[in-house]
Amino acid sequence: MIINSVNLFITNLCNRCCPYCDVKEWIVQDKGAAHHLSLKEIDRIIDWLKRSNVNAVQLVGGEPMLHPDVVEIVKRILKSRIYIRSILTNGLVETELYRKITDIVSTNWLVNVNNPDTYSTEEWELLNRNLELLRWKDDNKLIGNKKFDLRNLSLQLAITFYQPDQRYNYIIEMAKKLDVAFIRYDVSHPSSDTSNIYVDFEHLIKVKPVLMRFLRECVHEGIKPNLDCVLPPCIFTPEEMRFILLFAGGKSICHPCLDLMPDLRVVYCTSMRNALPTYSIQDMSLHEIARRQMLDAGKLREHRPPRCRNCDNFLNNPTMCQGYCLRYKVEEA
Repeated sequence: MIINSVNLFITNLCNRCCPYCDVKEWIVQDKGAAHHLSLKEIDRIIDWLKRSNVNAVQLVGGEPMLHPDVVEIVKRILKSRIYIRSILTNGLVETELYRKITDIVSTNWLVNVNNPDTYSTEEWELLNRNLELLRWKDDNKLIGNKKFDLRNLSLQLAITFYQPDQRYNYIIEMAKKLDVAFIRYDVSHPSSDTSNIYVDFEHLIKVKPVLMRFLRECVHEGIKPNLDCVLPPCIFTPEEMRFILLFAGGKSICHPCLDLMPDLRVVYCTSMRNALPTYSIQDMSLHEIARRQMLDAGKLREHRPPRCRNCDNFLNNPTMCQGYCLRYKVEEA
């Protein structure tokens, strides 16, 4: 497996407490308890990435925009000729800080948006003000006469499904208003200690109806939904599965973008932080770490839970399905 990018977790500080967050047990809201990557550690990471021939990162957290040196971090990464593929944010940091970042880097902003009822009036106004700042506006820069090709270089919205009756209309309306081409969607997976609200295999079928309505409405409105993690084909009808594969970025085998945590250890993904071995950047190159972690994950990927033992998707084509999120196999394997 070739790794071209990593998720760089620069801080565990966050100003939200989303019930479905897959790093719920790790994030803090107290600034005094926060763990930020230092600029010295950033320089060390940059050197390691370059020696590993990795040329892209995604900045994540916590809330990465709450890192006290986020502007300097962006400058140092850009100076090293490493591409900042995206910045994942909740959009709830002062507008001027977003403006400073957009003045020095052109990147994809992935903004997670929850039900409007979960925000105060001031928070909702701040979020919408920041989204307006981050949206793609330059209609004169075209590729092949299509503005669509460049809109994904600016703003994407994200939603996580974790309730059977979950609202989603607000994010579609927001995408239409802001001329956003993509919405990244996912179903909530467990945090490493399973302290968050997540959708296990047995409850996935209950979430499916609202998920399918969301996907069909996105496509009807000309918005491309992109699946973040994985969904098992067995809960969908053949027609539903064709729709997801063709129009909604569906996949059932994960190919992770490895996570580099503030303690300088690399993990397979946030849900698997305490389930698989982790490796320090001082020990080996990223590609060697990726090779080892894929081998570690492969043992779980090949494990057949009782529900999968007679499934054609799992038995006949092991590259087609891993039986849902690997985190659910940890206690079984």
